[in-house]
Amino acid sequence: MKRRSSDILGSIFDAVLFRMGSKAIWQVVFFVVFTVVPTVSVRAAAPDCSGYPAAYAGAGTSGDPYQVSDLAGLQCMSRSLSSYYVLTADIDASETAAWNSGAGFAPVGPDSGSPFIGAFDGDNHVVSGLFIHRTSESYVGLFGFMTWQTKYVRNLGLVDVDIDGGYKTGGLAGVLLTQNPVSNVFVTGSVKGNTIVGGLSGANMTTVQDCYVAADVMARNYRAGGFIGENYGATVTDSYFAGTVTTVGGANLGAFIMYEESAEGKIGNVFYDASLASGLPACHSGCDDDTITGKTTAEMGEVATFTDLSTAGLSSAWDFVGDPNDDSGTYDRWTVSGGYPTLASFLGLADQDADGYDMIHDCDDENPDVFEEGTYYVDQDGDEYGTSASTTRSCGVPTGYSETSDDCDDTDETIHPHSFFLDTDDDGYGDVSESVSV
Repeated sequence: MKRRSSDILGSIFDAVLFRMGSKAIWQVVFFVVFTVVPTVSVRAAAPDCSGYPAAYAGAGTSGDPYQVSDLAGLQCMSRSLSSYYVLTADIDASETAAWNSGAGFAPVGPDSGSPFIGAFDGDNHVVSGLFIHRTSESYVGLFGFMTWQTKYVRNLGLVDVDIDGGYKTGGLAGVLLTQNPVSNVFVTGSVKGNTIVGGLSGANMTTVQDCYVAADVMARNYRAGGFIGENYGATVTDSYFAGTVTTVGGANLGAFIMYEESAEGKIGNVFYDASLASGLPACHSGCDDDTITGKTTAEMGEVATFTDLSTAGLSSAWDFVGDPNDDSGTYDRWTVSGGYPTLASFLGLADQDADGYDMIHDCDDENPDVFEEGTYYVDQDGDEYGTSASTTRSCGVPTGYSETSDDCDDTDETIHPHSFFLDTDDDGYGDVSESVSV
């Protein structure tokens, strides 16, 4: 029969007293307290965020985002939910397992009353070991709840997450909704929840492209999808899932997605490892017009699966390094070097023209004089002068855009900052039919 530690300590105490007498009590106390009783470890505490956002470098604006350089900075984004952030270093978040009495990291933007409506650029850094165990809470993930006001979330890796939440739980977010596409994001590890669970997000209402999830996903009750739990009419493309999808006692599981709310068929050109999600449908319900294709583990490791248009389920080639097969992309998002495809920007690729920008971040990695994307302005009238009504970033001037933003009238190609009209009668007024540019 096993004896309790308190019984064992009592026996030691009695035995020593019997042999040494009552005068030796202080020695026994010293022996028991400092020798027998095991050391109690002190658990790490969640950071004190009272000094944020003032503690960040940067101004929290689109042009000068707050710089998140450590785990405290990541957690304390909750202090300013409408600001712009950029991750400036890889972060080891494993100590979050000891935070908040075992509840771990607190999702940024916890609910619809306090959503995250800012912007987050991971800048191709990873957060590893993120721990969140909040099974009685809704909207669980690195981010909890987003709205249409959220600007963007991109370029982030979440490695070896251990996330366990309640209603609407995901690795990246419980509810995912942004103005711009969620892109260049991946999640690995384990994601669990009560109901409506997905490896990337529990519920999704935004465009998702060039992302992957390699994690095990589980719903204690029901409604789980490997990549997304429920999708509400949003486009999902050029992404994959590799992992298991299970439930404790419920049902309603999908290998890639559990439920699609819209009948418009906006999910396509996506894949999942059917060898791991054996027996599960690609989608449990609502995906009749979507294209979600299962492949074997071996096929998931072949470049041709994602770039050769003869591949079943592939409607357009993914953008891979080296432009293999039918790939004609310019950003080299993906690469394969044994195993599943990975997002190339996280691998520290070569800088072929030695200009300080690797092949992912360089617009032209064969020309050392060309490297950064520029900001260009919409030019509706085609006069090579744009306005700030709409902007885009590109390597070179894209069609319909200009390098300048000072057009006087972007609906009339004859009117712009350097246009003049001939005044043939010297009355101080020109003729709009006779314009010249200088």
